[in-house]
Amino acid sequence: MQSLKKLLDIHEPEMGAPLPMVICSEYRTSICYNQAKASAYTGKINTNRDIENKPDKVAIVRFKNPRVWKFGEPNEDGQSIHPLVDLGLMDFYAFEVDNSKWVKRITCEDNQVKHFLILFHDSMFEILADSYSTHSLNSQFVMDGCQNEIDCWP
Repeated sequence: MQSLKKLLDIHEPEMGAPLPMVICSEYRTSICYNQAKASAYTGKINTNRDIENKPDKVAIVRFKNPRVWKFGEPNEDGQSIHPLVDLGLMDFYAFEVDNSKWVKRITCEDNQVKHFLILFHDSMFEILADSYSTHSLNSQFVMDGCQNEIDCWP
């Protein structure tokens, strides 16, 4: 049975305009987006004072050995129709899908492959890959994160 695991080490997207961009090669796929300045994981209400001195950051998530990915619908208004919504799918978070039906359908039971997804304001990113790593850089432009990724690819 499928289940969702929230990935707390993947930076939360900005709620308003995360502007996600995907960069892909045969062996690596990265997604860059504006990172939220304050985390919803804290369980407290964040005020402007909490975030006013925090720098703008671009989150970068790298996926190793991508098999297949999709980017687009549904947006936050349409997520209620996503097949995983009953498992706890929530806006602006990243998840790993355990026992993914998509993995079983696509990969012929390859145990290395995992199903990841990140929910944004206007879109959703889903990918089957071996693993991921994440980091961020101080910038107010998503394109800076993309250029940073391109510069460090072999």
